[in-house]
Amino acid sequence: MADTAYAKRSTGTDSEDLYTRLKKLQHELEFIEVQEKYIIDEQTNLKREYLRAQEEVKRIQSVPLVIGQFLEAIDQNSGIVGSTTGSNYYVRILSTIDRELLKPNASVALHKVSDIYTSALAHISSFVAKH
Repeated sequence: MADTAYAKRSTGTDSEDLYTRLKKLQHELEFIEVQEKYIIDEQTNLKREYLRAQEEVKRIQSVPLVIGQFLEAIDQNSGIVGSTTGSNYYVRILSTIDRELLKPNASVALHKVSDIYTSALAHISSFVAKH
């Protein structure tokens, strides 16, 4: 019985099966390597995009600011801010803002030119953009 099993293993079909399996595994390896390269490239692009976004945030925060007060939230994405000049502004609330800090009469800093809500004066680093 053991001799018959050995005879079956040594036939050409077994070596063809092994060769076919080897080729299949090599093909899978190539596919995985292509996927890995794509993921690495995508990570690089996302890191670059993230750095650009951080620079944009710094640029907006570094411009002249006007002090104002958060008056009320209209909905989850917009609110009204009053500036020290007496004007009230309808502003868009960006997703980076902690909604718990948006309370009536909270002091905020507005971008002087575009009235972008840049931060609450209690050291909040977040943004609201004027519509």
